[in-house]
Amino acid sequence: MKIVAGRRFTILFCLTLVACLTGNPTAAQVRLPATEFLPVSDGTPEQRSTPFGAWIMDLSADGYVEQEYLVSGQANIYDYVDEAARSAVVEVTAADRPYTTRILVRRPRTSKAFNGTVYLEVLNPTFGFDVDLIWAFTFRSIIDAGAAYVGVTSKPVAAEFLRDDWGSTLGKDPLPPRNNSRYADLNFPQIGQVWDILSQVGALLKSDTVEANPLAGFGVKRIVMVGFSQSAGYQKTYLNSFHNNARMPGGEPVYDGYYISGGTFGSKRVNPPDLNRPNHPAGDPRTLLPIPLSVPVVRFQTQSEMLPYANADTVRQTEADDPLIRTYELAGAPHLDLDNDEFGGPFLLRDLGIPDLHGPCESGFSPIRNGPVQSALLRALEAWIQTGAMPPASRVIQVGRDDRGRRIVEVDANGNALGGVPHPMVEVPRGTYLAHNAPTSCFITGAFIEFDAATLRTLYPSNEDYLEQVRQAVGRAISERFLLPQSRPTIMNQALQHAGGT
Repeated sequence: MKIVAGRRFTILFCLTLVACLTGNPTAAQVRLPATEFLPVSDGTPEQRSTPFGAWIMDLSADGYVEQEYLVSGQANIYDYVDEAARSAVVEVTAADRPYTTRILVRRPRTSKAFNGTVYLEVLNPTFGFDVDLIWAFTFRSIIDAGAAYVGVTSKPVAAEFLRDDWGSTLGKDPLPPRNNSRYADLNFPQIGQVWDILSQVGALLKSDTVEANPLAGFGVKRIVMVGFSQSAGYQKTYLNSFHNNARMPGGEPVYDGYYISGGTFGSKRVNPPDLNRPNHPAGDPRTLLPIPLSVPVVRFQTQSEMLPYANADTVRQTEADDPLIRTYELAGAPHLDLDNDEFGGPFLLRDLGIPDLHGPCESGFSPIRNGPVQSALLRALEAWIQTGAMPPASRVIQVGRDDRGRRIVEVDANGNALGGVPHPMVEVPRGTYLAHNAPTSCFITGAFIEFDAATLRTLYPSNEDYLEQVRQAVGRAISERFLLPQSRPTIMNQALQHAGGT
């Protein structure tokens, strides 16, 4: 029997999620899942048991530990109350469906070193297995701040890969041998379970005295849901249909803010009838964030997600729409940057035997790395949540029309995008920074076309002159809070390499 949103929905929600709260007729206290710690063991490839996607660096050098847990509970399946009206209000269509997924936890070794913030990432399942893209972009900032990180396997295909395929085949190629027993108990049968899973994992992490909590005794004060690319669609749907209903015992929301990164125009259907078409179409109001918001939201986009690839510019929302929204678009930056290759490459080779994700590209990769900017924006969002300190104003890339009326990214005389967040290496260009590359496997890596030697000599009589201009641009970006001070040497080293130095 369907339970319609409203009073009958509240009754069912109360029965299945422990208790109702007064003041919000559809809000409910989230029930907590169980956890099982998964130890690491050595041995031959067939014997050893290690986490898939374990971080490639030794976290102990920074006073951090990495742990993995199975998370088990019961999740409802939902659908929209009024699909014809394109309403985001949902109803329960099937209750209490068992699930077991997994989480990766990276945290300070001691609670004394913890700053109270958890970044919970909806792990990206685009390739059929989990990828921790936000962590890879921003891990140094997360560690420097003393925050914790939790990655959640959030799609059945990724759970099935871990349970059934890891260590067997990926396409036609055999994978490195593995002990598949580690994930034998994963059970994530329906994509629509993800919404309650996200609520339950977040609520568990905030339940400081609950033994099943991997961060018990740490005193989690705030949780920010983060995600990149496909995961951004999950975040928008969660905000639209579930955020206001998922509550802690004191009535506060499970999530205190959202960092939505690298997404397309779309958002996910809560229970797609066709798994090959999981997204809301263009023009659906559920592709926008719900107004008004009750917690801060920061959206980060690279130039790659603008037209024609993902049309993210068509669903822009800023403080002009709601004071709790900021949108930042990084000109010249690709969807997948050099950090993805440098940090993701060793993981792909170690866990999957993949030597090169992209293959040869027509042009060199864009040298613009978006991690330093994303790190600064995460820190600004955390301060916004914690102290109310306002982040920088939104910065968006200029979009116009060509002579045939088609939407285009507007560019300067050098072919570089106008507007957006001022990345120092685009502000002080050595060429044209393109959002896309070729062939298809390289499309979202970005590309770079260097100025000819005469142009470079005119702009920068020497490398020292170029680096000084970059140094000044870095200082401006730091003062505007689009870079953290600790990013200065990273950007300057990248600029030196960009100029052919050592």
